[in-house]
Amino acid sequence: DRAPIWPEGLIGSISHSHGLCVVAVSPRGALSGLGVDVEEADGVRPELWRRVLRPEEEQWLGAQPGAQQLHLAAVFFSAKEAVYKAQYPLTRARLGFHDVGLELEPSRGIFRSRVPGFARWLPGAFSLDGGWVLSGLALAAGDVPE
Repeated sequence: DRAPIWPEGLIGSISHSHGLCVVAVSPRGALSGLGVDVEEADGVRPELWRRVLRPEEEQWLGAQPGAQQLHLAAVFFSAKEAVYKAQYPLTRARLGFHDVGLELEPSRGIFRSRVPGFARWLPGAFSLDGGWVLSGLALAAGDVPE
């Protein structure tokens, strides 16, 4: 399934894009899941938005200042990738972009994700810097699917 295989006792996540690589690793038990993703900040063009965004997310994005929309679309893409990577080792569910609901708070660099199988919204964080979006999500030890 192309998922990384971590040494015994560890969990982690890895992402790469155009020569940049990020990795997050934690002792198993301290967290139940980790997800990271890195993307180019201008890499998610408007013609892809319907494939990546749920209708309410696309509506929210359309209400944002035009100069920010391209970067915020990349945040949605990256955050959904991070969510997928955090949940997959626990659920083995192959979620699509529309399966994950997101709410962004750009001024704080945080997001909340609604993921099938989890009882609560899962929090994550993102950064837009130097032409890159970096997103991450750490699932607490109690964050396990129902």
